[in-house]
Amino acid sequence: MTGQLRTTLHARADELGAGELDLDAIVRGGERRLRRRRVAVAGTVASVLALVGVATALVGRDHSTHPRPTDQDVRSLTYAVGTVIHSGSSLIDVGVQVQAVVRVDGGFVFSGPDRTVYLEQGGDTQPLGRLADSSSPLFASDDGLVAAWWDGESIQSWPGYHPSRSGPVPTDDKTNSFGVARTWPSGSPPHVEAVSDGHLWFWDGQDTWTTEVRPLTTSAGWKDSGFTDGQMIRSAAGDKLLIRVGGGLAVIRANLLPAPGDPGWADWEPGTDVSSVPASVPDVSDGVLSPDGEHWFATGTSRFVVFDSASGDRQAPSHDGFLQVTPYAWLGDDTIAAVARTTTDDHDVSLLTCQVSSKTCRVAASDVGPHGDVVVANGLPAERR
Repeated sequence: MTGQLRTTLHARADELGAGELDLDAIVRGGERRLRRRRVAVAGTVASVLALVGVATALVGRDHSTHPRPTDQDVRSLTYAVGTVIHSGSSLIDVGVQVQAVVRVDGGFVFSGPDRTVYLEQGGDTQPLGRLADSSSPLFASDDGLVAAWWDGESIQSWPGYHPSRSGPVPTDDKTNSFGVARTWPSGSPPHVEAVSDGHLWFWDGQDTWTTEVRPLTTSAGWKDSGFTDGQMIRSAAGDKLLIRVGGGLAVIRANLLPAPGDPGWADWEPGTDVSSVPASVPDVSDGVLSPDGEHWFATGTSRFVVFDSASGDRQAPSHDGFLQVTPYAWLGDDTIAAVARTTTDDHDVSLLTCQVSSKTCRVAASDVGPHGDVVVANGLPAERR
């Protein structure tokens, strides 16, 4: 984190009466390492590619070879069963029962049964810290360069950055720490809301803040009007936010501070007012934005529905042959990963890739394991999936 940001945040906090951010605390990772074992690709895993030019849903019960997708940077479908993380054509045994997992650059951040948070990267698995409790989620940006979590005292982020330097800290400083619960103005712990392209969004008990978690040219902390609790920001992508307002959800542009010299720098004001923003989609309480912010899918509903961010228009991708399909992550701007079930019991589930542009889904990995044993890469622990 840059010194300029630290100065800005402290100045804003003093100016607005918000709690002071302790940006100097650095959590050092432990020394214990777990060696990764790579094993051969099983017949139940296939490479994940999006559909191109397919007019009808292809949902065969076996793996498929997809044409080249319209997404240029489609990420591998990722999930875990037991101690093994499945990602694309790789199976990675991390030696720890995986409870929650997110993709990061070159590896994964995941949690184990004892709430320890680990980093798997470059052939090694090493501890980073701990989760506050078994229901605490992991967060990661779409570009995989930032992960964050709440450890019961501070918001932690990976990787660590020294507040007075513009580059990464030495490798023994694995995380950044943002504040301590006892110092927050409300007396309640802060609430992580989203991570987006180097920005961490959180609620401090009174206000919504954004702060950079790696050196960037745009960042700010500000006091927002209309953000009344720590549950309003549901997802973030670039400079767009999916927020809960008026009995539904709406997509707004985040009020990020322009870089010095950019148009609008002199006129920028540290605040936005969402109190009058109407819900573009009523009766939906949660969702996840695509990396480009152009679409979002709803979560916590019985139907698989995708919405246009600008218009609120909806579509339901075709997934014939399955009783229930639940989206869980964006693999690209146009590609969604989803869990598919043929029954309501704990029989084996399959994983689909669904394309927004063609409104179709296709089996990427069939019968990967019982529903209760499959940990998908959305950061949610088992009890919240």
